[in-house]
Amino acid sequence: MKYRISKIFVVICIFSIILSTNVFGVANLSVSSPTTKAGQEVTVDISINDNTGFVGYQMELYYDSNKLEYISGSNGEVVSSKLAIISNNEEKGSVKQACVSADVVNSNGKLMSVIFKVKENITDGKIPLELKMSEFINDIGEEQVVDVEYNISNGAIVLQIEEGGLTSSTTNDKIEIVKNEDGSFKVNVKDNSLNNKKITYRSLDETKAIVDENGNITILGNGDVEIEALIDDEVIDKATLSIPTDEEINELNILNQEENVDGSLSLFTRKNIYIIIAIVVIIVFVIIGIILLKRKKERKMKNEKK
Repeated sequence: MKYRISKIFVVICIFSIILSTNVFGVANLSVSSPTTKAGQEVTVDISINDNTGFVGYQMELYYDSNKLEYISGSNGEVVSSKLAIISNNEEKGSVKQACVSADVVNSNGKLMSVIFKVKENITDGKIPLELKMSEFINDIGEEQVVDVEYNISNGAIVLQIEEGGLTSSTTNDKIEIVKNEDGSFKVNVKDNSLNNKKITYRSLDETKAIVDENGNITILGNGDVEIEALIDDEVIDKATLSIPTDEEINELNILNQEENVDGSLSLFTRKNIYIIIAIVVIIVFVIIGIILLKRKKERKMKNEKK
């Protein structure tokens, strides 16, 4: 009886080790979610973890070409010594990478890095990025092709909040601060693995901002304030919110109004308006002076005739 129990225990241990070492072959592919601003360039990385080995693949990263401009693509360190080709289809809005290797690739890391530029005047808080694999091959046998099983975690390009000069950034990229349609702000969970977790929030300076149990933020003051996300009282990430003063907001709005949509400077800037007003006042005084002088001469001529 004891022998049977020991045998069952050994079998359970072996089965647990097999599960923990990913022998069943499920590779994890992920698309990064970098933060940037409209008009700036940003790098998106496609990575592989729990790699069970491959000899070739073909993947496409889909993006919104109305919001993003493709700048360049480069092969990651995992396939840097392999035959890998990157091409962009702007009309379709996709970046394709095809890779072939003579030997099995088992390492983890970056497969591809893509640089995008966010187009001007884009205000969306998040621009989705979707990865699709059309081929992912582990081995090419004499009779059949062995496919790699995989999971994909898609990403997005997150735009920093810049409403009235208010900006935000996070530490571990698990949460983000987004702007709601009504103009209010909220903490949003970016990490999909935390969707079923009970997350609580707290502001480290409630004189500047407070946050409720649902992540809704109320702005109370100005300056920098940290908002933490916690699971079982353990901090998993924190966002730093920079809230400008009223004077800074007004100054920023004035500067924004001085610049045209195409990036050129407007003639009617605050400084130019002052100059124009001064010139108009001078011209008015000169005209009044000429009129008064003319009338004075007319009166003098009438007096001389009398």
